[in-house]
Amino acid sequence: MKILLTYFKPFGNIGTNSSECVANRLNIDKIGLDVSYENDFVRVKEAFDRGGYDFIIMLGQAAGREKISVEKRARNYANPALKDNLGVLPAEVIENGNDEFLYTSFDTKKLLSGDAKESDNAGSYLCNYLYYKVLSNLTKNALFVHLPLFTGQVEGGDKPSMDLDVMVRETERIIKTIEKG
Repeated sequence: MKILLTYFKPFGNIGTNSSECVANRLNIDKIGLDVSYENDFVRVKEAFDRGGYDFIIMLGQAAGREKISVEKRARNYANPALKDNLGVLPAEVIENGNDEFLYTSFDTKKLLSGDAKESDNAGSYLCNYLYYKVLSNLTKNALFVHLPLFTGQVEGGDKPSMDLDVMVRETERIIKTIEKG
């Protein structure tokens, strides 16, 4: 099975992104996204169409989450408190006239572990937006995985974090499980 991995570059007031740090340690086809509502889906679509991929795994960072979150669905809703890296805020409805929720075709329960839990809330920022656009317009053979902050990523903060090596290992396990079907 040929998998495309996506990750996000830093955004907001945090100078690193755990999804980029994890992706950079994985030996898999991948593209880094600029945290742009206007451009990121276009880049994923171009890579997907050009590369003949069977599955897309999208990584994102979710500050405040203690465990890796395997997102089983995306919601047709965006209400971010933070603009993207180009200063854009999207409309609240991602695609007018489409379903409220779209689900991955993969059984997310197969991906759970002590460090990875299932989630039905991909948020209201670009992660959910991209997931919805991919599920609606490209393929249901897609999955979004939210990663916590990595240990030491934010100084003096009280936000939960996870060891970077653990996140890399768990992401590799998720990839292998998807490859097996």
